[in-house]
Amino acid sequence: MAQGEFSKINTYASIGAVPGLEALMNVEILINDGGYLTWYGRAGLGYSGIILAEGGPGVLAAMTLLTGKKNHHLELNGGAFVGYDNYHDDTFVLPSLDLGYRFQKPSGGILFKVKAGILGLGLGLGYSF
Repeated sequence: MAQGEFSKINTYASIGAVPGLEALMNVEILINDGGYLTWYGRAGLGYSGIILAEGGPGVLAAMTLLTGKKNHHLELNGGAFVGYDNYHDDTFVLPSLDLGYRFQKPSGGILFKVKAGILGLGLGLGYSF
């Protein structure tokens, strides 16, 4: 990997709560390393929902935008979680929109993130390579 190029694959676990609840395993694949703006496609598998409303297991499809060229990044995520609520016997769709901070070296290694979004506050920890 040439210096300044971002890692091609990121994997991380993320959790979040209030007013929603989420626990996901995520994989991001590099779509475009544009220098200052880097785009990843994101897929997740786990649990999500709105507390005291609907929730259950499902999948997430989203896009991630990182700003910056070094280790500290502003992060914007947008997508949707599609899940199945066993209690209500129904499929549901939740929008996902988050703004946060991410520590990730362009060359790879430990990845740490904190976010605030539609489903509340959360954090993630993983590895990029």
